[in-house]
Order: sequence, then structure tokens, then C-alpha cells
Amino acid sequence: MIWSDGTYEDIDAIIWCTGFGYTTSFLKHLVSTDEKGIVKTEESRSTEVPGLWLVGYGSWTGFASATLIGINRNAKQTGAEIVAFLNK
Repeated sequence: MIWSDGTYEDIDAIIWCTGFGYTTSFLKHLVSTDEKGIVKTEESRSTEVPGLWLVGYGSWTGFASATLIGINRNAKQTGAEIVAFLNK
């Protein structure tokens, strides 16, 4: 990633979190979305961008992940997915 001051930093994983309501229009240069703005995922991992996870977006990133109860389970799963990804 190149920051606005010109410095460069390697990024291994990005976790984008939201809940209740969401917008994904800012991701349009990175990933495809459907007409509702839903990004294609396997669990919460983007299928198009290695190292990108979307958490808390509702049922398409994990059962009840936009709720306080559901996000706990979803966050644990996402953490395990990222550990596996980084250990490849």
C-alpha cells in the first residue's frame, strides 16, 4: 500500500468490518458486487482479492454476522481463516 505521504507498507490481510447497514461502493475498484452491493465471499474471505475479509455484513459473510451474538462466531471463524492464509 502506498500512503498519501508516499510511504510504502506491505499489507498481508485486510479486515473490513461493518454491521446493520452497509455500503461497498468504495470497493468497486477492487472487487465485483451484485446489484445490492454484495461482494462474493467464501465464508467472510473475498473470492476475488486474496487477503481481504469482510466481516459483519449479514448472512452473506456468516450467519447473523451483523448482530452482536452472530459476530462473535463470525469473528472467530475469520481469525482462523486469516491465520491459515498467513501460514501458507
